[in-house]
Amino acid sequence: MDAVTTPSPLLTTPPQPIPPSGTAVGRGARRLLLFGAFFVMGIVLGFVLLNAGVEMSSSLPTPALFLCLLVAIYLSTLAHELGHALAARLVNWQLLAIAVGPVALRRTPNGSRLERNPLSRAWGGFVYAIPRDDRHLRRRRAVVVAGGPAASLLLGLLAFAALRLTTGHGLWPTLTFQTGLMSFTIALLTLVPYRSRGLTSDGGQLLQLLRGGPRVEQRMAAHLILTALVGGVRLRDLDDSLMTRALAATDPAEAIGAHYLAYWRDLDRGDVAGAAAHLDSLLAERAAATPAAQASYAAEAAYLTARHDPSPDAPAAAEAWLKLAAPTGSVDSNYRRAQAAVHLAHGRVHEALAAADDALRLLAHAMDAGGATAEREWLAELRGEAVAGGGV
Repeated sequence: MDAVTTPSPLLTTPPQPIPPSGTAVGRGARRLLLFGAFFVMGIVLGFVLLNAGVEMSSSLPTPALFLCLLVAIYLSTLAHELGHALAARLVNWQLLAIAVGPVALRRTPNGSRLERNPLSRAWGGFVYAIPRDDRHLRRRRAVVVAGGPAASLLLGLLAFAALRLTTGHGLWPTLTFQTGLMSFTIALLTLVPYRSRGLTSDGGQLLQLLRGGPRVEQRMAAHLILTALVGGVRLRDLDDSLMTRALAATDPAEAIGAHYLAYWRDLDRGDVAGAAAHLDSLLAERAAATPAAQASYAAEAAYLTARHDPSPDAPAAAEAWLKLAAPTGSVDSNYRRAQAAVHLAHGRVHEALAAADDALRLLAHAMDAGGATAEREWLAELRGEAVAGGGV
């Protein structure tokens, strides 16, 4: 009798948490270095302001000074992100989302939607914008990136100009001084080229754009793919030449994004093996991505394993991936779809139906109309199987 061959797992990457990079001592040293740089920058700014005739003494008590500082940080961050947003509008890029602190405002087909910042940060922010066309992409992208530091510098100058015209040591002079100081600090910090947790600073992006080369062309190709998806082009109909350019990326963070787009395209084309290969590639390098992106990749691993993996351990592996996919911000349709697939793989038809229905509800707020079209079909299949299994 011939031996029965056990199917191999679809994904070769095991569902395991990402180990922290480096040692605890090294991570502590990096934090200390960052604090030291921030401290030195504050001293330098203080000397510059004193030489410019700007002094600050406040009559406010210490708790009030601290509250003013928190407000100043928020206002300075808001101005920085609005600078990016206004620059995007100036060069005809479509603004899809803006986040400041713990709150994000996202554009959806049904209007603007207020939700948690997916980066789960108490401070900081981001702007998500894509080009409306492919004209002078590199130059226009540079304008969008430079808009944030430019707005921070402008607010700092305006704040200190206003401070020199005011008298007294009360609330408004204190808040004006702190806002100006934080704006200058944000401008300088964001102009320093560096990368942290999958994100590149404004200065790092500007340096890459000025240098040009294949890396920038690969990023621009990814921008155009996203533009197509937001415009309603279905995943399976994406331009293969653009995808090839994006997949040529050698930088881990850029390559991850390209493989994610290729995964979606191949899955919509019914090429499960191709989709699994792209997902494996990005899962192996997901430590270079943001925590929010890592959770999204784990959700897709859970979905793909639960729906298409023929190996006997697939339901357990899908469950393990789902545990790694806990959202860091608002729950989206991708996570709910993964939940529905995992529930169905374990025979939990009522839970699968509820998750699929919630995913369909969340899809009404999806920014990428092209991706949402495919996702609705996948959810309809999940829902149909749950109903057939006695889910209603």
